[in-house]
Amino acid sequence: MTHHPKLKTPLRDMVQTLVDIYGTVGDESSLPVIVESLATLMESSHENDNSTVRALCQTQLSQLTQNLTERLLELLQSKAPAKEPKKKKKKRKTRRSSTSVDDDDEEEDDDNKENDKEFAIHRCIQRLSILAKRIRIQEFWPHDFRQELVDAMTKRLEERQLGAKTEDDTDDPMENIIPLIWQKEISTDVHEACSHATKHTLDFLLACLAWDLYTAKQEENLSVDEDEDEDEDDDNKEEEEEDENDDTKVEEYADHVIVQQRDALVEFLGTCFQQFLPEEEDEEDSMYTDDHIQFSDTVQLAALQTCGDLRSLLPKSWNQARSPFLRAVALTEDQVLIGGSIRYFRSKTNDLRDQEELDVEDVSTVHRWLLPFGRSLVANWSESNRREAGYVFAHSVGSGRAAQDLLLALGQCCKRMDPVRLMETHMATLRTSFDAWLAHEPEDVESERPTDDEMAAFAAAEEDHRDEFELLLQQSKCLAQMLKPNKKALEAKLQDPMLAFLKEGIRFAFSVADEGEEDELLPGARLTFLLVLEHFGKLCKPQNAIVLRDYWTEQVSMLQRDPDYDQAHQDDLDAMEQFAKLMNFPVTAAAASSSSSSVGQSPKSVLVQDYDDEEEEEDSVAQTPRRSSVSRSSVARSSVSTALSPLLEEGEEEEESKSSGGGGGGARRSSVSMDTLEEEEEDNAVVEDES
Repeated sequence: MTHHPKLKTPLRDMVQTLVDIYGTVGDESSLPVIVESLATLMESSHENDNSTVRALCQTQLSQLTQNLTERLLELLQSKAPAKEPKKKKKKRKTRRSSTSVDDDDEEEDDDNKENDKEFAIHRCIQRLSILAKRIRIQEFWPHDFRQELVDAMTKRLEERQLGAKTEDDTDDPMENIIPLIWQKEISTDVHEACSHATKHTLDFLLACLAWDLYTAKQEENLSVDEDEDEDEDDDNKEEEEEDENDDTKVEEYADHVIVQQRDALVEFLGTCFQQFLPEEEDEEDSMYTDDHIQFSDTVQLAALQTCGDLRSLLPKSWNQARSPFLRAVALTEDQVLIGGSIRYFRSKTNDLRDQEELDVEDVSTVHRWLLPFGRSLVANWSESNRREAGYVFAHSVGSGRAAQDLLLALGQCCKRMDPVRLMETHMATLRTSFDAWLAHEPEDVESERPTDDEMAAFAAAEEDHRDEFELLLQQSKCLAQMLKPNKKALEAKLQDPMLAFLKEGIRFAFSVADEGEEDELLPGARLTFLLVLEHFGKLCKPQNAIVLRDYWTEQVSMLQRDPDYDQAHQDDLDAMEQFAKLMNFPVTAAAASSSSSSVGQSPKSVLVQDYDDEEEEEDSVAQTPRRSSVSRSSVARSSVSTALSPLLEEGEEEEESKSSGGGGGGARRSSVSMDTLEEEEEDNAVVEDES
């Protein structure tokens, strides 16, 4: 198909008009439509072998990209006019001189220029971002300016970072927490423009990285299913296995553009997450304004969404690929991304919890918070962070129907890929939620003669505590439903892991302290956790559960021999008895001894791997949002931290435990090799500790 010569001029004018409108239009909603029109023209002309139209589009897009790039770099490199700090003068009751008025006018002009500059930067990067999502603009820009863009935007974020300085840095305490740029008398729209420019910068960098990856995979002659190709001959397989062990070939890609831009984007995302504002007890007296909070939220939400896409684009599993190129570009060092994402997610948990109370749920809010995690978890499930997944699955109840449906679908997807890992994740979720409930136990009324108001407040707190536990039981039921096998083959495959899951749950329920903790709970303080395990116990066949009787008997015997056993609360002992009846276990050591001859094998002889495997230690469990308890267990418990790092890793538990007074999660592994908190992210605590 070719166009008539008389149509070339109108066609050229149309393309030129579209490009001109794109560069000047004020209606941002029309920008994607214009780009789609240009891309469609260029692609359709390629399919129809119409070089004239394609050349017209390429020429105009090239000119547009160059103009936007040059203008953006010019704005980023220009410096704000230097200003002398104002000196305090004594007030005089005299008319202001004309010189003073002129100085004020000049200063106002400088501020206006700086404001216009920020808005112009936002407009340029926004247009480049929209272009990059639809068209590979790398072939049009004059040079690769991404590092310059990252450096400039990083500087802008650091200038606005709240709470970055310590009180010893300056004499002015406000300057330590509120940077000077926030104290200028400028429009708040300027900071909003900077936050939106940051969002578009992240979109732009991610889109360009995706185009680079697409091109590189074609150059490397790679396909998506390359590693699953079963038709390759043995010689090729041997050659690729040699490549897999050859680290030198991976190092050859150290200077590859994808590796460089991946690392730059990860570093920039870390800067975005540093905009986190810790929650203050008294919001009315907060030093942070609504503008501060809005800026922080806009930047971090954009970073959260970009993290999900980046971890999906460069999955960890590629580090096991045969191709040295894929091993080189795999995003394995994602500790800062996970830590920053979870910290911000936890601070905004109420946005999801509020959906439960709405008559009409805001589905966009649910998707905004859960889909980024869902994408990254599915893409990296075989090497996913169980603690991260646990925080997400905790919203399977109590956050509305839309969140529950989404997470049930996510659970089914994860079960198909690796059901045992899903089981490990559920243990992390339940223990985190249980410890949060345990920590929220209402405090006794200290007064010997409490007033009616004090007693009413205490009764209300107990009622809330019971409601929280009911929600925890619902959560357990929902998580167990995800694991319910729909095929006989899967049911047989899950029986041994389920025994290991229950054994770890029993161990945790009878424990009074975790490794590295100095303070101990009183006997039976965690026995209520057995009620949380009931829905999982029903998935275990009775003939299989019998192998856990030895372990159960041992735990019961140790509990009853404890010198403080008489202080165990009756509600906790009732929970133990209820679970024992469900599993057909003895309630007392004496009852067990009479039937010891028919107990069967020890659990260790059945399980593939045992929970007691101490190859790696588990971290202290942190807080899961509100909810949980059957009735108040009035034993004296040590304080359980609810604000620890969400992804605290090995080597950091002891220091954190001492500062927080404990926390729930044992120091042993949990699942088939049930290390629910065994991860590689050593830097997560560093990111979280900044809060």
